Amino acid sequence: MMLVQLVALLCVLGLAVGQILFKVSATSLAQTGSFFAVKTAATLFSAMLLYGITSVAWVWVLQKVEL
Repeated sequence: MMLVQLVALLCVLGLAVGQILFKVSATSLAQTGSFFAVKTAATLFSAMLLYGITSVAWVWVLQKVEL
């Protein structure tokens, strides 16, 4: 059960970091005007990857814990 709680905590932290990365990419997009600028693309890709990983992990947590 401790592993499930740890993964749940990491999911919450991962989603928070993902939100920050989305904000950084939005700010970068406003400055550069292009999704293809290195900073914009890298932060956006990182945010989306982190959200994907945490979403899969969250589904695993929901399988293990009763609501």
